[in-house]
Amino acid sequence: MVDRFLRPISDIEELRHPDIIPITKITGTETIRGWQSAMGLARPDDIGITMGSVYLFQYMGENLDALKQILEPLLIDGIGLRKEQGFGQISICDPLHTKERI
Repeated sequence: MVDRFLRPISDIEELRHPDIIPITKITGTETIRGWQSAMGLARPDDIGITMGSVYLFQYMGENLDALKQILEPLLIDGIGLRKEQGFGQISICDPLHTKERI
């Protein structure tokens, strides 16, 4: 993920919204390397957020349909750069994390 100046960041810019408040995040970074087989060249190195990183947000709004309109494209398209290579996939409210104990 990068900011508008293409500097690496660990904040999810797509979730900047007045009703969405970041609470905490547990992240790490790693160097992403790759190879362009068609051109026979190495891809430029990028800094990425490690797989398994966790972000916690609080939604302060009342309209859940509006929240769905914000989150649905992120689930489908992903976030950050190099999505076409499989990076940037996210999971929101995964049942593994939201299941209540009986």
